[in-house]
Amino acid sequence: MAVSPSGTTVSVTGTSFGRGGASGDYATVAYSAATGRRLWVGRYNGPGNGFDGASALAVSPAGTRVFVTGQSQGRGTGSLADDYATVAYSAATGRQLWVSRYNGAGNGFDAAASVAVSPGGSRVFVTGYSAGGTGSGDYATVAYSAAAGKQQWVSRYNGPASLYDAACCVAVSPAGTAVFVTGYGYDMTTKLRLRHRCLPRLRPPVLPGQRIARAARPRVADRPIPAGPGERTVRSVRADQGQA
Repeated sequence: MAVSPSGTTVSVTGTSFGRGGASGDYATVAYSAATGRRLWVGRYNGPGNGFDGASALAVSPAGTRVFVTGQSQGRGTGSLADDYATVAYSAATGRQLWVSRYNGAGNGFDAAASVAVSPGGSRVFVTGYSAGGTGSGDYATVAYSAAAGKQQWVSRYNGPASLYDAACCVAVSPAGTAVFVTGYGYDMTTKLRLRHRCLPRLRPPVLPGQRIARAARPRVADRPIPAGPGERTVRSVRADQGQA
């Protein structure tokens, strides 16, 4: 949920099942903040015509656009075909302005969990979980042009154990020069014990012979720091190039 900068509109997003009930779509609804009257509804059904789950929403600083992101089934089978799908709407009418999808390096399960807009309103950043090329999962942060949805850069983070790393939150510095991402990483020594609850809605399957474990020792800007079970990993990248 997000409120427009002027305070006049409240926008919410999530998953809505149609009459058939077989699959869900993104459903974004705008309401009058004063009366709760519904202003518009925007739905998004991905190319796979399967499950599409919106997870996060942000409004541009000028209040003219609403950005929604999540996971959306592509042209494949089941959740392994899910991609990031980011949708931009006109805040005034709910008209869909653009859709941009991201299929990660592993061509598998990708689920965006958070979205943020730069202070100037020119860029949109999304982050989440993305299958890697070796069967592991990574943070994947993607920057788009807010005007047209053109992908500007992708930055991936694979933790020390090269196992399961899932970003859950993204934020932009007040000057718009840095992007900060946080999430989780797991090592290979102990059984998984979840202590936080902002992972993507669907977890990818465990591969044969792979053990999911507790949080790995995180790094901030590639510098080791003390950590305990369940602690988050924070990573910062440059907003213009996606470099750490």
